[in-house]
Amino acid sequence: MLIGTSLGRCMVSILKGEVDRESVALIITRTRAGDYDAFKGVVKQYYEMGSSTKAGYDFSGFEWEDVEDLGWELWHAGRIHQPRNFGTDGGYLLPEMSTSIWMEVVPTPRTTNESVLTAWEHYQTLKALAE
Repeated sequence: MLIGTSLGRCMVSILKGEVDRESVALIITRTRAGDYDAFKGVVKQYYEMGSSTKAGYDFSGFEWEDVEDLGWELWHAGRIHQPRNFGTDGGYLLPEMSTSIWMEVVPTPRTTNESVLTAWEHYQTLKALAE
C-alpha cells in the first residue's frame, strides 16, 4: 500500500500506469476543498494548467474524463486527506514526504514469535542496504 504526497503528481503517476490505483491507501494533499465540487475544481485547474504549474503536473495526453474519473474515485473512496481542512498548515510531518511522491506503508510485526521478529529484522537490514 502506498501513501501519495502530491495530488497532481500522484494522479499523473496513476494515469501513466506507474502505480496501480488499487495500491493507493491515500493521498495527502495541500489542497483545501470542502466538498467534491471544490475538489473537482482543483483537479480541473491542475488539468488545464498542466506542467506550467509545477514539475510532474503534466496531464497532456490524458482525456479530461479519465482525470475526472480518477479524481471522483479517489475522493469517494476516502483516499484524499487534506490536513488544511483540519486546521494545520498543510506541511508534512516527515521530511521525506516533501521529496517523495509515493511512500510505502510498512507494517510492524505485532507478535512475540521469534522467527517472525528475526525475519522482520532481516527485512529492515536489506531495505536499509538497498537505499
